[in-house]
Amino acid sequence: MAMNTIAARVGVVLASFLLCATSLAQDKPAAGGTVVTGPVTLRFWGQACFTITAGGKTLLIDPYKPAQVGYAAFEVAPEVVLISHEHFDHSDTRWIKGKPLVLHGLDKAGQVEAIDQAVGPFHIRTVPAQHWHEPAQKARGNVAIFVIEVAGLKIMHLSDLGEKLSDQQVQAIGRPDVLLVPVGGYFTIDAEQAHEVVQQLKPRAYVVPMHYRTPALEASLKSRLAEPTAFVRKFGEQVVRLDGNEFKIDPTSLPTELKVLLMDYRPAPASTQPGATRPVGQGVTR
Repeated sequence: MAMNTIAARVGVVLASFLLCATSLAQDKPAAGGTVVTGPVTLRFWGQACFTITAGGKTLLIDPYKPAQVGYAAFEVAPEVVLISHEHFDHSDTRWIKGKPLVLHGLDKAGQVEAIDQAVGPFHIRTVPAQHWHEPAQKARGNVAIFVIEVAGLKIMHLSDLGEKLSDQQVQAIGRPDVLLVPVGGYFTIDAEQAHEVVQQLKPRAYVVPMHYRTPALEASLKSRLAEPTAFVRKFGEQVVRLDGNEFKIDPTSLPTELKVLLMDYRPAPASTQPGATRPVGQGVTR
């Protein structure tokens, strides 16, 4: 079969997926699932790994392989685990407690699964994206963007996004309240591109950078990823650094101006209130 015919068919499939996703993204309440109110707790564990807790239920995103990434395993028994793609720093479930539902963003052929599912208080859907930009990087494959709705919040995890979003993707995703965006470059978009993606999606309340260099990161990853400094400098006084890896979000009391949360990958010391914040200077390093 001619390559242009294959490309055309792939394009039709992707367009159909995005069209379907777009119909779900028009700022409507999520269907199904358990309705919960009250705060939503977001915790950052390094790389692209987060937990989201609401109504006593926890969702885990992109658990890493501790020995190969450098971040420690932590105690968690989630109801559901989301894996945006199968790379080692996003897909290790062996150290997780309990018997959670595991939703893989990619099928065995490496194509993005069309997930649209309620699990407890969480409504989860996927939007397809690429892990690459240049043709030489194509072997990196695809990634699933996860759109998670809980307690009236729309939280978006961009995984290892490799390029700016298309207009179709922006429409399919919808406008988030909270955007989790990679900023470290090399394997993903860099600080400049991440800033452009923020402008594309226009999150209402919070932006949280992820997938960047920290002191704990394994040496080979540390040598490739950039610190978040270049990204946070673009937001000036909008940036707040947290003392710890936890932040509680009240869906009924979101900020009127966008805030960029620079979260630690380590829990706050016992003497520090979780979620405590302080301004970030121009020379911040992590």
